[in-house]
Amino acid sequence: METALAAHLRALELRLLEPAVRASREELERLLDPQFVEFGASGRRFERGDIVAELANEVAANYRAHDFECIELSPTLAQLRYLSTTVRGGQVLQARRSSLWQRGASGWRMLFHQGTVFVQDAEHS
Repeated sequence: METALAAHLRALELRLLEPAVRASREELERLLDPQFVEFGASGRRFERGDIVAELANEVAANYRAHDFECIELSPTLAQLRYLSTTVRGGQVLQARRSSLWQRGASGWRMLFHQGTVFVQDAEHS
């Protein structure tokens, strides 16, 4: 059974996949901690300002996220793990994703994110 925290963080994570949120500087700054860092599937490191600028010019994609796990690391820090499928320009990418969410005065904000692309292997999935 999913906990209230897991449901809340899953909803926040899914908001970050919505095209309207991804295109909104205000929404991204509300959801991403000022100290936010992402290690992208490309191996590049992005900070909050980089992500906000990059997403403003993003080519539309269809995202699907599933198999969420939430691990409460402390009362103010939690890790969300899940799988994603992204379809962009006819290309399908699958990734294992991990986000750290930190609770502060303004609520839960994403502090860190990493996506690792993988090829589905029935023997090792």
